[in-house]
Amino acid sequence: MPSYSYLWDGTQSGWTLLKIRRSLRAITVVFDAQGPSRQQIQALRRTVPSLREVSAGQAVRQLWGRPSVELGEFDIPIARRLVAELERCGLRVREKVTDRTIYLPFNEICLHALIIEDARVLQQVVAQALRKRLPVRQVQT
Repeated sequence: MPSYSYLWDGTQSGWTLLKIRRSLRAITVVFDAQGPSRQQIQALRRTVPSLREVSAGQAVRQLWGRPSVELGEFDIPIARRLVAELERCGLRVREKVTDRTIYLPFNEICLHALIIEDARVLQQVVAQALRKRLPVRQVQT
């Protein structure tokens, strides 16, 4: 990893790791075993933008007979609003919180971030930077 050693060997000062904590909520709407009723499908279409964009027939075909539908992962504030709206429509919701913490090499002097596109290389660089005790700054999103 010699090409990234400047991050921790002192040849370039100002490098830190930004520890960016991002919590997401995966939202799933749960139905009875036989799938959603027509009223539940209508409520989903009123609430979920992606289902509003398709015809009623397509929505029925996508949802009919399914015991649940995964809506995806959302930032916490958006998830709270969506869950509240779904529950207001009488739908049962299951949520799972996931932690998406990442590290980003950042130079505090010139205010530049180092983008390493290869996830495996980034993981190795971060591990080495932590071993070499590069300063870590917490960022909450």
